[in-house]
Amino acid sequence: MGKKIKKDDKSPPSDVFEPVQVDAKEAKTGVLLLKSEEEDVVAKAALSLYKFADKSEENKATLLELSAAEELLKLISHIDPIVKRNSMMALGTMAAHPNVRRYLRQTEGATSTIVNLLSPEESIVVHEFASLCLCAMSQEYTSKAEIIKSGGIEHLVRLLGVSDPDVIKNSIETLTLLLQDYSATSLIREAGGLPALLELLKSEYPVIQHFSLVAIERVSAEATSRAELRELEAPSLLVNLVGIPDLSDLHVFAISALSVLLIDTETATKMLENNALRRLLAFIEDTNAPEDESGGKESGKGKKGGKASDGRSSKKGKKKDKDRADSALPPSATQPVIPTLPHVKEHAARAIARSAQSDADIRRILHEAQVEKLFITLLTNEVWSVQVAGAQGLSAISESVISRQSAGEFGAIEILCKLLANEKNEVREASATALSRLTLSVPANCSIVAKHGIDNLIKLLLDDSSTETTLCSACVTMTNLSKDEKSRSDMTSHGAIGALIKRLKSPSCSVQNRVAHCLAALCTDFDAREKFKEEDGFESLQQLLYSNDDDVRRSVSWAVSVLAQDDECANTFGGLGTVDTLQDMLESKTRKNAFTQAALDGLLRRHLPAKWALNNRLDFNDTIIDGFYDVGKKAKNSRKLCPPLSFFLREPVLAENKPIILINAVPAKPPTPPPVVEETPEKGSSKGRKKESRSSKGKQKAQKEKEEEQEEPSPEVRSIVSSSDPEIPGDDRLCDYLRHVQERINPLPTTKDQVTALARYVADCMGGATDNVDNIPWELSINTLRQNLQSNIIPIGLIQKGIFHHRALLFKVLADRLGIKTSLHRADYNRAWNEVALVEDENGKYPPVLFMVDLITLPGRLMRYDSLEARDYISLPSALKSN
Repeated sequence: MGKKIKKDDKSPPSDVFEPVQVDAKEAKTGVLLLKSEEEDVVAKAALSLYKFADKSEENKATLLELSAAEELLKLISHIDPIVKRNSMMALGTMAAHPNVRRYLRQTEGATSTIVNLLSPEESIVVHEFASLCLCAMSQEYTSKAEIIKSGGIEHLVRLLGVSDPDVIKNSIETLTLLLQDYSATSLIREAGGLPALLELLKSEYPVIQHFSLVAIERVSAEATSRAELRELEAPSLLVNLVGIPDLSDLHVFAISALSVLLIDTETATKMLENNALRRLLAFIEDTNAPEDESGGKESGKGKKGGKASDGRSSKKGKKKDKDRADSALPPSATQPVIPTLPHVKEHAARAIARSAQSDADIRRILHEAQVEKLFITLLTNEVWSVQVAGAQGLSAISESVISRQSAGEFGAIEILCKLLANEKNEVREASATALSRLTLSVPANCSIVAKHGIDNLIKLLLDDSSTETTLCSACVTMTNLSKDEKSRSDMTSHGAIGALIKRLKSPSCSVQNRVAHCLAALCTDFDAREKFKEEDGFESLQQLLYSNDDDVRRSVSWAVSVLAQDDECANTFGGLGTVDTLQDMLESKTRKNAFTQAALDGLLRRHLPAKWALNNRLDFNDTIIDGFYDVGKKAKNSRKLCPPLSFFLREPVLAENKPIILINAVPAKPPTPPPVVEETPEKGSSKGRKKESRSSKGKQKAQKEKEEEQEEPSPEVRSIVSSSDPEIPGDDRLCDYLRHVQERINPLPTTKDQVTALARYVADCMGGATDNVDNIPWELSINTLRQNLQSNIIPIGLIQKGIFHHRALLFKVLADRLGIKTSLHRADYNRAWNEVALVEDENGKYPPVLFMVDLITLPGRLMRYDSLEARDYISLPSALKSN
């Protein structure tokens, strides 16, 4: 039998409260216990609230409604370390809820209190949950500024060197969020954070490596930070990381960071010198990489899975250091190459393309590294997104002429031409864009496209699924090819003109601009203009002159000026009112452009009646030919500038209609007698007709006598009157004038003699010399001709009484046929004159001088155009001026 133990019947003192075990089942109770004065009760309550908040977002919101955040915020400064720790755990967990973050942001001093808990004196658990709380708060811009102001960056940078991975993860993630504020960049650098960020690339935890790469990319936005990272061999470290296949999920972020570092020419130069750039390209091309010559191979080697080798224990399942070290090195020349993932290739190409766009020196360095080969390799990849990235890279690097030439030599043009027929719109668009840039000022590349890509380019124009960028790029490429005559001919024969005219109706102003530009380049050839006429693109092109886009109007004006080289095209544009439209553009300060005047001059050069009516001037090179007509000076408010001659042929002879002077040196057609219609008399009606015939015989005889008394028109007039068809009338007398000047004036020895003789002859044909043109009854003569002709069109040879503008026009006509260069000018009140360029000295040592030809007062007199007598010749009489 065992020994009995004597019970202790001693009761506790009367002033001591015995412990009570409270089984709290409501969160409200736990919050109330936070107000207890007993530290053990508060610590347990805070721990319970942490567990409750960690279960769901709803629980966090519930605790906020119960004012738990307010109590916990007070307790995180408690003197008891357990209370402080548990309270921080609960508050840090609750901060994941946006309403809790709002409360902390609005509570004065809350941010600085939490930041102070990152001090070295605090426990590692407090650091973990304080940094977690700051990480949540850093999602708000206002909180970022408050954390930076409270000195949180220095504490967070220091925590990057601790051993606990959770603290490191929360700290680096917080810094990554704070770096969204540019002011944090310099603070992290000044706090010594850049070496710490690079050290974290060797972490055994991919999440830490990920945030380190993001932080490096963001901190590299500052030039000083990029310089320091360059000195720390950051580019080589990042390239080594890309070369580790086991870290493929981090490759994209490493390349993004590299693309920012490559903005600096110094960085690109250093990467080229130590082979880092070539190793990066080799990793992406899936070829053996050259050795690292940076001198920091050991520091630049990544570890499998991103794990570090400092021997510390891990909460997340750590592997042995030997296994990590064996698999950490990038593939060497003796190891099989593991292909880089497609999305990594894609991001790498785009990152390098961004760098190439930043600076010409960067493009030069990339060219020395033969980056063109990388992009060409990506074009042959099976993944369409990689093909797009390769084409975009070629577009970026083609800012350099030497890169464009190299791309063509390496075979990029043929591949891009094939990709124009790819089923993916994105691939076609990127390929067309690359071709548009690679063919700029590189004839060799243009020749390759002309050989392999014309059909596909035209198909892109005809394809309704082509995007705006695709259409624009195809047009630019064709414009680049059009510098070669054979290429222009090939594009025309393959249907380029019809495809371009179709796209003139595109709603996109960019497409309209590029299409019109391409048409202007192609239509310099005769065959292209003929195709344009066959496709009838006049109206579509003319309508774009009304566009509100400046570039569209400029390109269309250029196209019109090119097409106006063809007489038929010029006449067609004239019939559509293009001359009026261009004149309106010239009068507008906002709508005119550098090609408006060229287009107008081109049309008027082929449509001299319109030019004469509009400009009141015909230049020395403007030759008047048969079919020219003078409609008079254009009124300022007139909207119909110069209708075709057929319009005036059918116009009734009314007093308000102006006479139209016609130049047509062809013989007049003989009068056509009216057809004779024989009527067969009906039976039983002969007697009645005989009576009617006898009764009207007297009237017919009287009418005949009356007509014989009137003045008989000239043969020329009879020919026009008798013509029932609205054909252009001939001019026998003008033909006589031309024969006379060819026989009598053309043989004269000097141009001056010819001009003088021609002036006298013109004056004789138009009524002779006179001191006062008012004595010439020219208006009566013109009106009489209109009535006799029953037409407003008057051949110039029929005018026997002419003044300034009649004589000057006839002088210009005859001088052009003789080959005498003369200009024709018109002013108000029917004033007109001619100017000729003559050499004054016999030896011809001095340039020609302009002379005005007198056709009125002293026919044949030559007056220097700037002389007083020339000014008097074209000035109005004083009486008319006073009126």
